[in-house]
Amino acid sequence: GGVEEAVPSRKVMAFYYTWYGNPGVSNSWVHWPEGGHNPDAFDERGLPDLGATHHPALGPYDSNDRRVLRQHLEWAEAAGIDVLIATWWGRGEFSDRALLPLLDAAAETDVRVSVYYETVPGNREEAALADLRYLLSRYGDHPGFFKHEGEPVIFVYGRAMNQIPYAAWERVIRTIKSEYGVKLIADSLDARWANIFDGLHMYNPVGPVVGGSDMRHLYDSFVWAAESRGKVSSVTVIPGYDDSNIGRATPIVAPRRDGALYDELWELAIESRPQWVLITSFNEWHEGSEIEPSVEHGDHYLRATAAWAARFKAASERTLWLTHASIPVVAVPGAEYPLAVTLVRKSAASAAEAESGAMDEAEADRDAVAVRWDLPVGWALNALHHEDRGAGTAIRARISVPAGAEPGDYAVQLVFSWQGYDLKLPATVTVVEASAAPFDGTGVWTELGAECRAFGLVQRDQPDGVTAPVEVDGVEARRTAPGVSANKYIYFDVADRFIFDSGGTPVEIGIEYLDDRIGTFRLQYDSSNPFGGPFDGAYTDGPSVTMRGTGEWRTAVLRVPDARFANRQNGATDFRLAVGTSDLMVRRVWVRLPDETGD
Repeated sequence: GGVEEAVPSRKVMAFYYTWYGNPGVSNSWVHWPEGGHNPDAFDERGLPDLGATHHPALGPYDSNDRRVLRQHLEWAEAAGIDVLIATWWGRGEFSDRALLPLLDAAAETDVRVSVYYETVPGNREEAALADLRYLLSRYGDHPGFFKHEGEPVIFVYGRAMNQIPYAAWERVIRTIKSEYGVKLIADSLDARWANIFDGLHMYNPVGPVVGGSDMRHLYDSFVWAAESRGKVSSVTVIPGYDDSNIGRATPIVAPRRDGALYDELWELAIESRPQWVLITSFNEWHEGSEIEPSVEHGDHYLRATAAWAARFKAASERTLWLTHASIPVVAVPGAEYPLAVTLVRKSAASAAEAESGAMDEAEADRDAVAVRWDLPVGWALNALHHEDRGAGTAIRARISVPAGAEPGDYAVQLVFSWQGYDLKLPATVTVVEASAAPFDGTGVWTELGAECRAFGLVQRDQPDGVTAPVEVDGVEARRTAPGVSANKYIYFDVADRFIFDSGGTPVEIGIEYLDDRIGTFRLQYDSSNPFGGPFDGAYTDGPSVTMRGTGEWRTAVLRVPDARFANRQNGATDFRLAVGTSDLMVRRVWVRLPDETGD
């Protein structure tokens, strides 16, 4: 209370789990024994053996206990949380029986409840439609149910989205909207889902967090994907993640770092200015992502949430959107590199109008966007071209690295300001000796070995793209290894600040490989041609490389005309080498712009 909201529609929400039971209320343990644990047994500290990373301050509670529900809602309200997104697994199931008591309790507070639709029975289109009809007819009019623009909101989990095809979801949504007012929010980073759903969300950003992704850029591009289509935008923050205590074969851990991870993600979330910030989670104890008070952390995360939620709701309105950026990632002393940034200004008109060029120029503030360049000492900008046209701003320049620059990392930041909002674009440029670069001009590369060295290009192992370090005559490299499929792949991620979601950039991809067998391997890349390959061109076939078994290290230079590189391949990567069932050893891979337009 008392927070002056810059944008009243801003909400803070948390994913909420109603699947817990104990013998005192539900006559048995439910979910607390996850992973083979025994809540009736206690450790040396006197704490029960739970299928959880931490121990709830309330003990192993029951989701049907009305005192627990009231306490959770009281905590949520004090923390500035507006909506709890309650897990839902089917009609008559444990979570369904707990939903009405939760809604009743929420109706007595300022907190509201939405539903997380988790799974489609039998992978059947008609089952998804029947479930949505049930939820809306039974709960949609409840005063405790969260409504956006007067309509109840249901979030759809990625698993459920993938259980029936895109076209089937299109039919389900068309039918349910003809019968009920409803807003459906899709769990996907793929913007095409925003064409049929009412908004986008991401359940859990732990993958990008542990993978070292640029979270500022991920949040920013995700918000723009929704806003540019006139849909609800959201980003998700986590306090940490740890599913290592429930018997999963490949556990994932994102350390909390004494609250630092939560604070960092909240800061970036607020900078991206979504309509909603989602928290994973209020009480997903199995995966260690909870902010609910625990024995280990007390109420630290509730207090932090309250402070961040207040800041989010009071933050100025966003007026600038970054639609394209190309900044050099690696540089050599004495060289010049292209830099290109395109912005959209959003004022009275919507971002969708701005992007389409339909904004009336009279509606757009004619003041130019202010630009501040924070460059290292001795660096310079040449050939600066700044053009404001309608709602768009395009900036082109060449960034000059002094001849005496020592090798190392240099911080570069551009700050764009318009109508009280600052859009920050921080970047790191790595300077290397000219002899270390595998090409002339502008590009990125990675050197593979026991410890890979990334210069704007990262090799990422995936379940179907496992590699192992090898050494051949003193040369370090990586070799394909068995994964979940017979076919083997090697995946690569291009730095988003170099190329991201391009309309079609010509690039050269160089691969230094050991020619130790007869056969072929092929490049498959994320293309701007939606008909180029599976998933709207995300796996477009590029050139293949013929191996002749010479036993020598060789370099293949493959040219593609239309790289998109929107992180659409497995693990948010941009291209892969499709090796087949044989093996491939690679020591270096690079991506270069064949000219220096930077576009």
